[in-house]
Amino acid sequence: MKVATSEQMRNIDREAVELYGMPSIVLMENAGIVVSSHIADAVSDGGKVCIICGKGNNGGDGFTAARHLFKRNIKIVVYLAGDEDRLKGDALINYNIIKKMGLNIKHVISDDDILNLIDDVRD
Repeated sequence: MKVATSEQMRNIDREAVELYGMPSIVLMENAGIVVSSHIADAVSDGGKVCIICGKGNNGGDGFTAARHLFKRNIKIVVYLAGDEDRLKGDALINYNIIKKMGLNIKHVISDDDILNLIDDVRD
């Protein structure tokens, strides 16, 4: 299996958008579908999944994966590292979708938030 570096992946994404006219939100959706499928295969019945998302496009991929896992009735906790006011573009669109769907979203801003995240992951 070939693996692309992060720089190569950025170039692949850029070419898909610029050369072929593929909307970036479609790329994000596809990434979320594939990631959620692999996670769903690995999670036992009754398991819980914690997804940690930043403010960029990788965070948007995480929001999308969380949505697909939620639709499969898998328990999800999404941790947003930082303030939701800093989200933009496709990541913001997908964040708003999971927020409207009622997914459990926790914000990680302070040291106490990090400790709570660690406790949740241990559970």
